[in-house]
Amino acid sequence: PFGQLIVLGYIWSLCYHGLGGLRYLYTDTGRGLEKDVATKMAIWNFIGSFILTLIIAGAAFLARSNA
Repeated sequence: PFGQLIVLGYIWSLCYHGLGGLRYLYTDTGRGLEKDVATKMAIWNFIGSFILTLIIAGAAFLARSNA
């Protein structure tokens, strides 16, 4: 159980970092630099990382239970 929690945190950190990288690639084009847009993108980065974590962890759980 503790190891699974560590893995879940690791998955979340990778998802958060990956989405943050995509967000910075978008802002490197000069778009999304307004304060309200940047704030919304940061919030969606946080939410999206949790959603991706649930999807990846759910798929891993299903794959492990079917093995």
